[in-house]
Amino acid sequence: MNRKDLYKNSASKPEDQRDKRRQEGALIRKEKREKVLSSKRVRLSDGDEYGEPADFSVEQVREFARFIQKSDEKTVEHLKNLRKSFAQGSLLISAFLGVEQSLRAMIGHLTGRHSQLQLEAAWCITNMAAGSHEDTMVVTKAAAPYLITFLSGSNVLLQDQCAWALGNMSGDSLECREILIAQGIIPPLINLLKVNIYHDLLN
Repeated sequence: MNRKDLYKNSASKPEDQRDKRRQEGALIRKEKREKVLSSKRVRLSDGDEYGEPADFSVEQVREFARFIQKSDEKTVEHLKNLRKSFAQGSLLISAFLGVEQSLRAMIGHLTGRHSQLQLEAAWCITNMAAGSHEDTMVVTKAAAPYLITFLSGSNVLLQDQCAWALGNMSGDSLECREILIAQGIIPPLINLLKVNIYHDLLN
């Protein structure tokens, strides 16, 4: 055997090295995407965010979006259906946001005086903030100031839901985190953590 043949394949070819770098880069990007998705969680029902989401259509979501723009005895039910539909993924979240005045109506329920509507609206926002980056940015800019305010409120259930929604927003991107910091999330979040730690110590 020729001595040169013994060493011919000892070093990788340039094209092989490029392929390897591309594969490694693709793997890193995939891991980053999965990390973002794992930090954003939908919430389906009390105490169980990992159940099976209901099956809703785009047109149903658009109908619900129009229904919640007028408050009546069925508004709570419509909000419940919306937050379940948002758990199906970004398509239905985008469908909701595509209906004129839909997000404004949702925030109206969040900031109203009806505690159950507030909680359901916060829950809807939590699941919307688990969608695509573009939709999360829209929801963050519109809803985050109110969510942050409720962190300092006396409604424990609403505090919990708002913290969850803000967690999804912060898990989306550096851009969202910078918006939340600019809107003043740090002080009330620290106070909320202190209260919870103190409560745990007493119990």
